[in-house]
Amino acid sequence: MMMTTMNDAVFIAVSFYGDGFVQVPIGRISTSHTTLELHFRTSRRDALLFLVAGQTDFCAVTLQDGAVVLRTDFGAGDSTLSVSPTAAGADASFADLRWHYVNTTWSHGRVLLSVDRVYSRAEDTGSPFTELNLADDAHVGGTATSFGAYLYVGDVPAFRGCMHHVVFDGVDILHLGRDGAGSSDGVSWESCSAEFDATSDQAISFVDEAAYVVFDSPPQLRPGDGGQLSFDIRTRSSDAVVAYDFGPYVDSAAFFLVEVVGGWLKLRLGGERPVAVTSLVAVDDGSWHRVELYFSPGSVGVAVDGQRAERSAELGPTRLIIESSSHLFIGR
Repeated sequence: MMMTTMNDAVFIAVSFYGDGFVQVPIGRISTSHTTLELHFRTSRRDALLFLVAGQTDFCAVTLQDGAVVLRTDFGAGDSTLSVSPTAAGADASFADLRWHYVNTTWSHGRVLLSVDRVYSRAEDTGSPFTELNLADDAHVGGTATSFGAYLYVGDVPAFRGCMHHVVFDGVDILHLGRDGAGSSDGVSWESCSAEFDATSDQAISFVDEAAYVVFDSPPQLRPGDGGQLSFDIRTRSSDAVVAYDFGPYVDSAAFFLVEVVGGWLKLRLGGERPVAVTSLVAVDDGSWHRVELYFSPGSVGVAVDGQRAERSAELGPTRLIIESSSHLFIGR
């Protein structure tokens, strides 16, 4: 187990990779004074940080458009508090890959949310119910099923980044999870992963056959209007999917597909007039290769290390292959 030191405090930093969670049973809690502390760092502007619930009561902390949002329900309607670093500018966000400290307190019907001991909001619940009654698991970073979080916070994605010192009502949730008191998936119990600090010019490694990256809102690509895509690739796979997009509808005839076939790079565009073009250079030798894909109203081209293969194609100015409502998959 790797320990990390920050501000002279020793803690265990847990890395979440965008689809993981830590779930720990907390037993029955019925109290009029409860606190939650957690530290996080992320670049994801929308994410679930923490959730605990009972039959009617619940407490949820999320990131929404870069702001920290606390929702609680004491059994007679929920209360929502939101804190954002407005003093730092209109575009400021807590999703800046810096460590942030969240502290929440609800005491006798009053709720307080504080971030970094600088930004804070408080509110009286205005209801006769002043106790938080909980008898369920605490969830950090996500839940085992998407429905588990959706019921309380809506369609909020799982957390991607690092957390430490998640303490609810005096219970250290992450230490319990690490020691096997609950369940976890999609996390690593180590110092904060270096991949969260990676810049756009650093390589991505796909470590198993199921690994992929998906862009939920890729930039629009209208091949008929002309354009170019480029990337570098290194592989020893003779057959593999590099990238694909089937548009907003799975059964659509139009698609964009880049794959390695027999060691050669192949670009295929589907639609009323499908077209395919194969590279002149093989890419499965374990060396880095520069790939450039060219589109014009009358042709499609693939260049590997400067050697270009081209096919004529009547794409037309209105043929839309990738649009902002689709999903661009890389690596699978």
